[in-house]
Amino acid sequence: MPLFLNFSDSYAAGDSETSGWKAPLCQHESCPNRSDTEAVKLCEDHAISLILAPEKPPPIYLCEDCFDEIRRNSCITPAMVDVLLPVQQIALTCENKNCRSTEKLALFTCFSPECALYNTNRPLRYCLQCHNIRHNDRRGADHVVHTVLPSVWDLDPETQSYVIECVVSLLGEAQLHPSEKPNNPQSNIIIPPESERIDWLPLDERRLISRYGVWLLVSIVPPTIQAPQRALGRIVGMLFQWYQATAYLTDDQVGSLLEKLKSEILHDWVLKLLETHQNLVMTCLLPQAPDYARIGGSW
Repeated sequence: MPLFLNFSDSYAAGDSETSGWKAPLCQHESCPNRSDTEAVKLCEDHAISLILAPEKPPPIYLCEDCFDEIRRNSCITPAMVDVLLPVQQIALTCENKNCRSTEKLALFTCFSPECALYNTNRPLRYCLQCHNIRHNDRRGADHVVHTVLPSVWDLDPETQSYVIECVVSLLGEAQLHPSEKPNNPQSNIIIPPESERIDWLPLDERRLISRYGVWLLVSIVPPTIQAPQRALGRIVGMLFQWYQATAYLTDDQVGSLLEKLKSEILHDWVLKLLETHQNLVMTCLLPQAPDYARIGGSW
């Protein structure tokens, strides 16, 4: 049975649930499901659209039952387009019912209707072996497939810089914004006037968002010996700021979630960093750190 990550749990405490786009519902006025069923087909035949829903402009969305009824009663199959329904849960393991791989970790998501039909018109998650079987030179080469990012050090320079800044920005969400800090007459930080400030999220929500920076960091930014010093140093500098921003959290659900990241996720990454780049770590901790490590906090 596949393991799932539920979107509604992604913010955990507080729970600031974010609702994604909603699937269109069946628009057939005599739908046996009382028109509260998700649509799986889009009928482009104007004549049929006007018969089934005269009060709605064509095209018309249809559920599976209404589509089957039209197909049985029509001599010619009307023009239909498959509707891709939204993902409700992200499967952590392969969703292919015929999967025989010993490594079932889901790495690929196919959004093409041909594969989505096996998953009630929702994108289907595949392990490496099933992906290679379903998407190759003989079939599935034109499918729209989302995959995980490789190591950031294997990307082209432009993409690499985007990913590094993404990690840095996400980690920086845990910090206080200037307007949230106590007044300090000796500070050089200029606080914008109220009319010019961005509508910032509550601090707890931003701290939870910073978890994605940690997950990205551990997943695709390995502290290998070959890692460029300036790029890795920029991330390390912000990681230290993240540790400082989350050092004295209250013992609530948000604090507990972030503390678990330090012991369960970051611990091994930091040990590997010290093993391969000890001098870089010490350099980033100096009072006069190099330019590439002067990021966040007082910098």
